[in-house]
Amino acid sequence: MAPERVDGAPVTLFIGTERGFTYRLALTPVARAGAQILIRNGDAPPRGAEGAGGSDPRVAALVRLVRAVARREVLPGYAMEAGAGGSLGRLALIETWRGPHFAAHVLEAEDHAAVEADPAGTIGAGLADGARLAALWLAAPGTGPSGGRLAVAVVEASGDGR
Repeated sequence: MAPERVDGAPVTLFIGTERGFTYRLALTPVARAGAQILIRNGDAPPRGAEGAGGSDPRVAALVRLVRAVARREVLPGYAMEAGAGGSLGRLALIETWRGPHFAAHVLEAEDHAAVEADPAGTIGAGLADGARLAALWLAAPGTGPSGGRLAVAVVEASGDGR
């Protein structure tokens, strides 16, 4: 059973589909049983990063960063660092993209069931004290270099580098 994480700080979760759709969910942690979310939108046209963020420039920047990391296209102002065998909680750290406002951690979960059960709690547990998870994107199972599930956890840039 995953530890409860109820700090009230909202987390933005980006879900990417095989057909190229990106869905944004704003989640606020609460102490309760798990919930299932079903999204059906097979006919919607794909939107650009600006469309996904609406008029909120912060959300548009998060969408651009997550998409760039997923496509391995380094954005101007960002530097990519190898994970060097490190970890973030129970997840293997593959690389980190550091920029002026955000740091995007590319992670691999060998036990993807733990990530699926409580993604924000599992990843948030490995963050440095005070680090705020700004966005989370989960790839399909089997997408990691070791056969695990890739995740991109974006945190607000901070002085301690996490």
